[in-house]
Amino acid sequence: MRNNKLITLLLVVFLVLSAYGGKTQESFYAHYTGKLGAGMKVSVNLQNFHNTLSGTYYYQVLDDGKVLNCSSIMSLEGTNKDGLLSFHEKDREKSYFEGQLTENGLKGAWISAGRRVPFEWREAYPPGCITLQTMNLQRKKYLTNTGDSPNAGFDAIIFYPSATSRIYNAYMTFIKRILNLENERNDLFYLLATYKDNFFDKYVNDNSAKYSGKETQGFHWTQTVRSRVFFNDEHKLSMLFTKKVNTGGSISLEMNYSVNFDLNTGKEIRLETLLVPGYEEKLKALLAQKLRHDFQVVPQQSFKDIGFLTNDIPLASNYLLDHEGILFIYNVYVLAGNEFGKIEVFLSYDELRPLLRK
Repeated sequence: MRNNKLITLLLVVFLVLSAYGGKTQESFYAHYTGKLGAGMKVSVNLQNFHNTLSGTYYYQVLDDGKVLNCSSIMSLEGTNKDGLLSFHEKDREKSYFEGQLTENGLKGAWISAGRRVPFEWREAYPPGCITLQTMNLQRKKYLTNTGDSPNAGFDAIIFYPSATSRIYNAYMTFIKRILNLENERNDLFYLLATYKDNFFDKYVNDNSAKYSGKETQGFHWTQTVRSRVFFNDEHKLSMLFTKKVNTGGSISLEMNYSVNFDLNTGKEIRLETLLVPGYEEKLKALLAQKLRHDFQVVPQQSFKDIGFLTNDIPLASNYLLDHEGILFIYNVYVLAGNEFGKIEVFLSYDELRPLLRK
């Protein structure tokens, strides 16, 4: 009994340190602002998952302090090695950011073709964005008591608002919805622990009778849960949550869930509050038109001709808002198979203008 209490205490201490520790900890979210060189102002969302970096950023080109133009949101990926960060725009590895974590932010340079452009960004949360804390829960469940037993691994890293923030209740409602725990209390650690226990129970129930004690292939399960910040500015918070499950096979199933919050009202932003009534068919047409452009599908071709599962483009259940428009996200097997991965379609507010509420 005393050992169980000690284990529980250590787990709670670990979670508290993970939630409130500094940026040298293994997992964190940070919102950075500052300049790149003399003529660019940047806004960066960066998250660290077990020393793997991901995030987004955009920049504004300045002239004498005035904004000339603004870029689109760009995805970032990279690594964190003991506080030395190296990251680049997705699919553009030849140009990259390299910097050192400091007490107040991140200092380094953007490097491209031998050219170095310095930056010094502060971690900052000015009006219009929100601070987020980190919760990390990692556990294993062994199928038997033997030393070589197969096991199931669970790893969740979640960024969440404080209980005093305006969006807290809406955030918890969303979390309970995607974890299928709608009737549980607003306690993030409890929810993740319950979700983990349900996963482990299924692992044991599905495999105990089949496991002979010799063959381990196919008896190792894993599940990860991740939250990523897409946009945290202009009084909007847009996040994507990803659940990835492998039940012993060669392919993992990935499911994405988006959520957008109005930081002023504390409410979730939904398409029906942004778009005019009856928008559905016109939005489908816009999405199909953009998909044809992005995948170079000529008019005489069907989507099935390029490997899609359907010719009828449905509305995307996931969407993320930023300063320029809406990114629509289709999970695997909605439009196409695993070889395509999740499919993203961006529509600017200009493209959506006929459908936007005044």
